[in-house]
Amino acid sequence: MIEVGSSAPEFHLILGKAYLYRRQLNEALSELNLASNADPNLPFVHLNLGIVYMRLNQNESARGGISEGRRH
Repeated sequence: MIEVGSSAPEFHLILGKAYLYRRQLNEALSELNLASNADPNLPFVHLNLGIVYMRLNQNESARGGISEGRRH
């Protein structure tokens, strides 16, 4: 069961994905980093971080995020 509320890592993941969808990349990066710091094993958080970094043309960080996401 997931925790509900703004302190839950899942909340930050969902919010980060919403910002990513809206192409608000800085906000997405912030929320996804909060999710990752709270729960580094959270499924798809690293993959979404990789996508944000790719869209920000930060290719090395993008590769790291996507590689990390493949391990989870």
